[in-house]
Amino acid sequence: MAGNDRPFDLRPLGIGEIFDRAVTIYVQNFLVFAAILLAVFLPLGCAEYFFFGNAAQITDMAKILAPSMTAAQVGLFAAYAVWGFALLPLGNMAVASGVAALYVGKRPDVRSCYATALRGWLRVIGFMLLMGIVAAALLAVLFLLIVVVNVLITILGAVAGGAAIGLTIVVEVVIGIFSVFLILSGILIAVLIGAFGSYAIAIERTEPVKALSSAVARIFNRREFGRALLMLLSWLLFQIGADVASFAAATLVLLVLHSMVLYVALGIAIDIAVGGFSTVLLAVYYYDVRVRREGLDLEARLQQLSEAPASA
Repeated sequence: MAGNDRPFDLRPLGIGEIFDRAVTIYVQNFLVFAAILLAVFLPLGCAEYFFFGNAAQITDMAKILAPSMTAAQVGLFAAYAVWGFALLPLGNMAVASGVAALYVGKRPDVRSCYATALRGWLRVIGFMLLMGIVAAALLAVLFLLIVVVNVLITILGAVAGGAAIGLTIVVEVVIGIFSVFLILSGILIAVLIGAFGSYAIAIERTEPVKALSSAVARIFNRREFGRALLMLLSWLLFQIGADVASFAAATLVLLVLHSMVLYVALGIAIDIAVGGFSTVLLAVYYYDVRVRREGLDLEARLQQLSEAPASA
């Protein structure tokens, strides 16, 4: 692929076009993206096999889903969780860097994609910790508001007398449902903010605070917020369908063939396939948002990214 032969125009896309472009990119570069993510999911899969143990003779799903663990295994499982927390963003950034290379007509490869991702790895971990702090603060504020509102409703109900008890219960139920809706919506939006922030660190080489503020600004505006919600709902439907199908397939393998090795191997393959496409999809949407907001500035940034590994 020639250096100036850009296969994808930097133009605004519709939701359907974003999915179409993501499929095209992922299928045409599957081996590269699979190799990138194999470096992430293979060690995690091996650790999963160790924690679950030899399940060749296990047919009781309760024992599979809730295995007994020694104190040493609990400690190692905590290390596994931390390692996964550190590895997953690295793999996602590497895949996103590969998409960026494609946008400027470069052919992505594992080495250059990881070289780009590694430059921002520690900053992305800092960014994720910052997101966790902000999310915890927002949840604390929401919890405090719920408590205050419930106390006020209870006081008003007591003052109004028995006739208002039914209305008080209805209002509290509505508040509870609305709170759950806010939390679930917040989790979805946090996924998009996390992706946008990570890509900003990898591609724009920003610091965690600026990456968070830019991600929020790109999503929470009148022109983009509605599209962002629609994109998130489309992404969620894909994830739910893929997760249900993959869980069914992996469970069938375990219960029919009684092979933990095949179970873990299939899980790794599914994680690579689903996780890879999900990352490509969000990366394409990230570039689309930047094209809509910043136009030619994105093209210059992408060109700078594509030239960076060569000059490193």
